[in-house]
Amino acid sequence: MAMSDLLVDLRAQLGDRYRIERELGGGGMSRVFVAEELALGRRVVLKVLPPDMAATVNTDRFRREVQFVARLQHPHIVPVLATGEDADTLWYSMPYVDGDTLRGRMSTGPMSVREAVTVWRDMLDALSYAHKAGVVHRDIKPDNVLLSGRHAVVTDFGIAKAVASATSTDGGSAALTGIGFVVGTPAYMAPEQAAGMTEIDPRADVYSTALVAYEMLTGNSPFGGMTPARALASQVQTMPASPRTLRADLPPTIDALLMRCLAKEVSDRPASADAVLEALDAIDTAGGVTTPASQPTGAGAAPGARPTSRGRGFAFLGVALAAGVATWLLMKGGSTRSAGVPVERDLLVVASFAHEAKDSSYARAVTEALRIDLQQSPKLRVAEPQLVASTLQTMRVAADADLTDSLARDLGRRTGAKAFVTGALRPLGSGYALSARLVSVADGSEVAALRETAKSSSDLLDAIDRLSKALREQAGESVASLKASPALPSVTTSSIEALVAYSAATEYMRNGEQFLGSQQYEKALQIDSTFASAWSGLSTTLSNMGVRRADRDRAVLRAFNLRSKLPPVERLKIESRYHSSRGEFTEEMAAHKALLAIEPTNYAALNNLGRLMIGRGRYAEAEPLLRAAIASRPGAVAPWEMLYDAALARGDAALVDSLRRTMSSVPSPRTPIVVANDRAVSAGEYTSVAKRLDSILATKPDIDIAGPVSSQRFRLQLMRGQLSAAERDITGLLEAMAAKVDPSALFEGEANIAEARIVALDDSVGARTRLAKLDAAIARSKTPLEDQKTLYRAFAHARAGNVAQARRLLASAEPLLPRDTTWRLWISGEIALAEGRPADAVRAFRRLVGAEMFCVICGSGALARSYDVLGQRDSVVAIYERMLASHDPENRWGEDVFERARALKRLGELYEERGNVAQAVRRYRDFVELWKDADPTLQPVVQDVRERIARLEQKRG
Repeated sequence: MAMSDLLVDLRAQLGDRYRIERELGGGGMSRVFVAEELALGRRVVLKVLPPDMAATVNTDRFRREVQFVARLQHPHIVPVLATGEDADTLWYSMPYVDGDTLRGRMSTGPMSVREAVTVWRDMLDALSYAHKAGVVHRDIKPDNVLLSGRHAVVTDFGIAKAVASATSTDGGSAALTGIGFVVGTPAYMAPEQAAGMTEIDPRADVYSTALVAYEMLTGNSPFGGMTPARALASQVQTMPASPRTLRADLPPTIDALLMRCLAKEVSDRPASADAVLEALDAIDTAGGVTTPASQPTGAGAAPGARPTSRGRGFAFLGVALAAGVATWLLMKGGSTRSAGVPVERDLLVVASFAHEAKDSSYARAVTEALRIDLQQSPKLRVAEPQLVASTLQTMRVAADADLTDSLARDLGRRTGAKAFVTGALRPLGSGYALSARLVSVADGSEVAALRETAKSSSDLLDAIDRLSKALREQAGESVASLKASPALPSVTTSSIEALVAYSAATEYMRNGEQFLGSQQYEKALQIDSTFASAWSGLSTTLSNMGVRRADRDRAVLRAFNLRSKLPPVERLKIESRYHSSRGEFTEEMAAHKALLAIEPTNYAALNNLGRLMIGRGRYAEAEPLLRAAIASRPGAVAPWEMLYDAALARGDAALVDSLRRTMSSVPSPRTPIVVANDRAVSAGEYTSVAKRLDSILATKPDIDIAGPVSSQRFRLQLMRGQLSAAERDITGLLEAMAAKVDPSALFEGEANIAEARIVALDDSVGARTRLAKLDAAIARSKTPLEDQKTLYRAFAHARAGNVAQARRLLASAEPLLPRDTTWRLWISGEIALAEGRPADAVRAFRRLVGAEMFCVICGSGALARSYDVLGQRDSVVAIYERMLASHDPENRWGEDVFERARALKRLGELYEERGNVAQAVRRYRDFVELWKDADPTLQPVVQDVRERIARLEQKRG
């Protein structure tokens, strides 16, 4: 019902008792209106249940619950005054509190420690009283806390329970109908509420109140800004970062108490609100919460002076706002050089050094070494090879072209660079002469000309170091800064040959040749195992290819341990990659944000922070980050692809069309493939995707294209019931790829085949046989644990009913489990199904759906299968339909491979049972389209479905 319609109806129904002034808004459970109670002449708030919710509520039960809550009388509780039902509209009234909500107060930034603790105390005091009266709030959030004078009061006490009880089908205390209706607010909901548990005690309120306190103190809501499904999953799975990591002046005792209150396990939290109050009293008595006296700051501050808590809070906010303004101005094309905003370092392009033919490899090494050393400058930002490559592509110039002076100047104009460095490497006796010129992009004038000599090739790095520092001095860097800057050999390598291999790897990376790049990085590391930049580069290539996890993780760890040798920007990049490899996404985000504070237009930080936002379902926050990434690196593929997929996922047709029109600005051979495939996958049109993948592979592309395309075709074959073709690929393309690039590709493919046999053929025995052979082959191969696909094999064994082996593999893979426990949930859920415990499987899979970092619907098929065993057909239909309704291509690839065919066929059967002929025919036809080219052994199934369609259509007439 529209706002105006409801307002008109309310005035007609309640006009003899209330004069309704206006609507304030509302949350998920009510619409809120300000009114005057005519009999007493006082202002009240009327809260009205939305019509869609009211339609499911037992009116008598709702009224009884509200009447019970109305008995609560406490200074920090807003009481319920009255409740009623008029023309099927359920409502209740409360006093109008003249003041702001806590949400409004927090919009101005983090609160001082004293102010936040005072509000927290008031909330806990209210909770303590209510809990003793037998009422759990269940929906504590900043919107339900009002600030009146110097005190906080809590509103909507017990209303969540009233709605839950009145909506329950069994008269219980929680409403869990269909696939799980949970009352509350996902961003502030306790894990046990998010998981759909029916028994909720006061410790749920302790958790929610601690989340509000966390936000008051840090300005950050750990689970805010997410989609509801993602927030619910994160409440169960993800532990927030310590608040002291976001606010250094927070007393450790407060930090520790908050983290205790936020424990995922109910038994690990304080037992009651009283227990938290007692802990706060003890902290206060010990002097843990103080209001520091105001002190001057800055140059005139007294020795030892430090800012107040409030001052630090506003300083934190100022930094965050400054970074945001800088990014916004960049996107608008404005200047970022206003006071208080981080100043972007001047961009510099390093051109290719001229050389004689025999010195070409050394010249490339000199160019790369100079680029690395200039990165240490706080005054300069050097154009990365990827930025150079993508800009050259937009200029219709080959990515591997030498950067001549004219090309470097043109590239500088397009990227906004202030200057470029050009030079030459010439033989000089047994040594070399190096010359370099700093040239203005604007007018081509020479700013500086410098020269250095090296007695031999072993002296080249020291000569480059001297040349670089002279250039940095010309750019305005202070002598003190230059003296503090480490020498080039310590930042890179002392071996010119290792540097030659590294520069070759960089060249391959610039051309998008990841595999050849990884080989050159490995060659550099064979020469110098302490070359931090080479470890970082190797981790990047392996991550981009998605191969050799053990080698990738080893490279990340080595680079992380050697990060003190890296320039600041590179150091933060490897820190973010290290945290990502460990599933430490909060720390990864912090590293990206720290990088943006130094360099607001850094492509890697913008792109990866956008990726994390998308992974959390926070599309509105992801879009400006990804647009800024595109602006910082014209022609970049990754952010464009993520924006495109996010637009498809949201059904944003205007953005999809806009991005398609700009496709030519992303000149990559992958782009047209992505555009066509992802749009078809988003719509579930897998037949057209299959034809396109076959045509691409027919051209025999290089490994960087053939690898991912082969993998997609293999998974598509499994989805379409083409197991024989998939097995041929195992012994063909995938086997060749495994031998050349990554042996684990074959392991995963074999496990995929085993799972497909269970799904398509109901052949658990054959699947167990295949998995046993795979286990034996892996044991003989001595492949590192990280590359044995142990967790996936444990899952496949569990699905095949081999519970003992699944448990053994899960135990052996314990070191691989990241902070989140999604794999453990997958495996334990399948074990529960195999052991005939469908209710336990439901609990595991309910926690899983939405918990995957980059797949909101993953686990849906498993949850539907579990409900099917329980006989809860309505839930099966609802889950499968919601799964099939997703338009996110990444989500579809994550769930459809093994669940789509089963979902379509089972939906057809369930609709047929219900007599819903139209829906049954629709889903049966979708199944036939998917499996029309399935293996001969599966064609009887397809034919049976075709006959069902004919009978139903004949019946429908």
